[in-house]
Amino acid sequence: MQMARPSRLSIVDQFRLPEFFAKYPKDLMAVTPKHTSDTAPLNVYSKDWDEVSARTRHSRGFRCEKCSIVLAGAESKYLHVHHRNGQKHDNSDGNLEVLCIGCHADEPLHMHMKGLPDYRAFVDRYRNTQR
Repeated sequence: MQMARPSRLSIVDQFRLPEFFAKYPKDLMAVTPKHTSDTAPLNVYSKDWDEVSARTRHSRGFRCEKCSIVLAGAESKYLHVHHRNGQKHDNSDGNLEVLCIGCHADEPLHMHMKGLPDYRAFVDRYRNTQR
């Protein structure tokens, strides 16, 4: 969903660097990257991703960590495991988040998921009935 132009302009107009750096100190931004462009791992799923995903969904009770909907059995196809930091190779427990397809599609850079047939079916089945 795109923000209306007047709202965006208001936010930009109210933005102040001193307030930003008071909330987000510069030392937090002075992190040395672990990798260079030559040594960075490819952003691809690990070979055992299907097992990692299934184990994570099971261990967290087949519950979306954003909206709390439980999707077990055949409905678990609407339950995804999201990489919080965007790095598909980082399967550390703290980086994995169980989300329904609706909440997953709302994550930054995941808008493309709203065009998937499973997304539409999920919305028709679960979100449209909650109104």
